[in-house]
Amino acid sequence: MHRLKVKVVKLVSHNPLWIKKFEREKKRIEKVIGNSFIAIEHVGSTSILDMPAKPVIDIALGIR
Repeated sequence: MHRLKVKVVKLVSHNPLWIKKFEREKKRIEKVIGNSFIAIEHVGSTSILDMPAKPVIDIALGIR
C-alpha cells in the first residue's frame, strides 16, 4: 500500500495529467492481474474534470 509522506493533503487545481496517470496505472494493474477483473475505474476527486482535488489517483477494481 502506498503511504503519503506528508500528514496534510492540500487541494489543488485540476491537472489533465491525472487521467494519463490513471491510464498508465490501469495498464500496470491489468498486466499483473490478467483478465480476472470486471472493471478498473478512476474514482475520487481526481476523476472529475475541473474540480479541485487532493493530488492522489484513486482506483477501484471489480474482481471476479
